[in-house]
Amino acid sequence: MREKIHAFFDSNSGVRLIRRIADNDLYPALFCLLTFMGYCSQIELLFAAVIMALAAISLVFCKDLKPALSPLFMFYFVVGLSHAPKQPTYSHYYSSATALFGIGILAVVLVSALAFHLWLYGEIPAMFRRKTRLTYFIIPLSIALLCNGLFAEGYALINPAFALATIFVWFFLYLLFYFGLPRGKDTIRYFCSICEWTAILLILELIYVYITRDVLVGGVIIESRITFGWGINNNYGAVTAMLIPPLFYLAGTRKHGWIHFLLACATYAVMVLSLCRAAMLVGTIIFGVCLIAVCCFGSNKGLFRIFLCMALAFIVGCLAFFRHKIFDVFSSLLELGFSDEGRFALWRGGIEIFFRYPIFGGGFNTVSYHDLFHSWAGSAMPGLLHNTVIEMFCATGALGGIAYLAYRARTIQLVLYRMTKERFFLGMVMAAILGVGLLDNPMFIFYPTFYSTVALALVEGDYEETLKLYPKKRIKS
Repeated sequence: MREKIHAFFDSNSGVRLIRRIADNDLYPALFCLLTFMGYCSQIELLFAAVIMALAAISLVFCKDLKPALSPLFMFYFVVGLSHAPKQPTYSHYYSSATALFGIGILAVVLVSALAFHLWLYGEIPAMFRRKTRLTYFIIPLSIALLCNGLFAEGYALINPAFALATIFVWFFLYLLFYFGLPRGKDTIRYFCSICEWTAILLILELIYVYITRDVLVGGVIIESRITFGWGINNNYGAVTAMLIPPLFYLAGTRKHGWIHFLLACATYAVMVLSLCRAAMLVGTIIFGVCLIAVCCFGSNKGLFRIFLCMALAFIVGCLAFFRHKIFDVFSSLLELGFSDEGRFALWRGGIEIFFRYPIFGGGFNTVSYHDLFHSWAGSAMPGLLHNTVIEMFCATGALGGIAYLAYRARTIQLVLYRMTKERFFLGMVMAAILGVGLLDNPMFIFYPTFYSTVALALVEGDYEETLKLYPKKRIKS
């Protein structure tokens, strides 16, 4: 049966056309346009339906998961302010029967298309029969996540539910894309191209928010007004920080690298204008390291050395002549300075919970956190500690905390062993979310983590390709 379908698809001119379109580097531009149009409208579900329909078509007719990345990377950003379930609108639109029915239909279509793809192209047997370089690290960490909060006060359904959601994003999607994406530099370039169009989308959305929300008042940025239907400025900052390294990869490897470099600078600028302090700190380091990297290797290193000198001169000039104006614009941020905004108290509280429940932790629930998160009582989401490592020890105890550190050490090794430029920039994507995760919650908000999950699958694929070049120096898995 599958062979007949394969033969029909391969011989059909319409299917071959769909595959050529989906494999084109400009294919993500379509989803950038659709998502931004949906974001600016009040009928985003209609645009989301078109995006998901295209995703389903690509899953059915394409041999790998590459074409599905574009819609999956961008559709989340279609939710506009008019129907935001949280601040500033607090709309009930997405809890209405009509919206829930529409979302349910979209979910059924997407899951059905994915199931058909996995059956037709055979990734399911590979996912469960073949081990990866991370298998023996994923298994104990998954067990620890599922056991979070065992024997702790107020153990509740949210404990295993939140753990399953975490396992799905961290591990199931990693396995799905590890076995579902082709190996090689072409796939990595395609991933970076999608990230570039996602960055363009987020640049447009921030400009739209600044214009429609009157973010600039008297020349001062009002941070509380930087909100999106799909999240707040902190979520925006975390995603844009991760999108910078793929832009630098394209800048250092493509003929017209200066265009991608300017987009990287624009992405860095909107990250700063989001006023997410964690992203600004980590993103500035990421931007600087990537800029130095493209000055040292790649096809355009001479050009970027000139850019680096010009950038330093520009920064010095701005600080010399416009420092007072700059300080005024960012005054709301400068007033906070290095204030922890309650993070130190959360971290101390999390450590106390760990010592109270040292083996399985206090669990992902608001009962164990009641002294830290009074306002989260009854919420479907647990309170989070703004630090991934402390969160893991607090919620899952020593079992989960140690398993997480071992898993993270292994992922770092996959990046560093005989590191290629592809793995360097993919590693910087992961470094961005891990760095922001030391000061915020992107690892548990899930959608930002999706980017790093795909990046990790590509890292391991490139690692395997590197081992083929050095067969006498294989590392045991």
